[in-house]
Amino acid sequence: MNYSNATRQVEELQAQQQKWWAHALHINTPTLYTRLQQAISSHSASSKKVLKVKKPLSFSINCNILHPNTLATLVLEFTFPSNYPEETVCVVKATSTATPQQSCEQCTLAINAYLAQSFVGCECIDVVMEWISEHNTTCLSLGTGDTTQEDTVECYVLRYNHLLQGAEHKKEKNMVDCAKKDRLKGGILWGTPGIVVIVPPSNEEDAKEYASSCRTLGKRPDGVEAVHFSKVGWERIWNSTGTEQKKLLDLTIPLLRTLAGDDETLLKNVLGVV
Repeated sequence: MNYSNATRQVEELQAQQQKWWAHALHINTPTLYTRLQQAISSHSASSKKVLKVKKPLSFSINCNILHPNTLATLVLEFTFPSNYPEETVCVVKATSTATPQQSCEQCTLAINAYLAQSFVGCECIDVVMEWISEHNTTCLSLGTGDTTQEDTVECYVLRYNHLLQGAEHKKEKNMVDCAKKDRLKGGILWGTPGIVVIVPPSNEEDAKEYASSCRTLGKRPDGVEAVHFSKVGWERIWNSTGTEQKKLLDLTIPLLRTLAGDDETLLKNVLGVV
């Protein structure tokens, strides 16, 4: 995470603590939040140094405090990916320990479909809270019809034994440079396993050519798998900002979960977890 993104994330979370819903806000990653505050107090936002973080900044808003009569069990989880707000938007998920999971998934999809229009940055959180206020009597009883082909988008998953982040890892750096040169649209999940997701407008032929190039570079994927992801999730991650992607996005598990439409079975399949 660069210091500019860290500064923006801290400032935006501090701004949320001044909103009318502040008393319902809970920071899920307090240690990370404190660390980021300390780091930016000793470095300027323009610092070229990189902060190594293992997980993203996250907070929750307990809707039961705000709407006790209609949303007594609903909790909204907000996550700031490490490259937020420079290259992506925050991730929003509706959760509950009492409400049926299907209802929460539909609520999550509805929120993200609304956000996918044109909202970015801290404005997203304000818009979500306004939407919840307006739909507090119906957001957990939305239709749960079967997903159709029109609700999904075909993407291509390339799995690697491992992908290590950092300029010192030459093969991985060459992979990223190759994707940039070929103007591929997608993202990369660093670690073990390593995952590359190729998304539209890049197509199957582009994905297969990239896999071939990776083999030449010494990084061999286990194949190219076509996967139908949530169209709302795809738009949420790649189309909301309206800016042209210049390199593969750094993906996280929360972002992949959003892309999968909160389908845990699909997420596990993408990660190769049986």
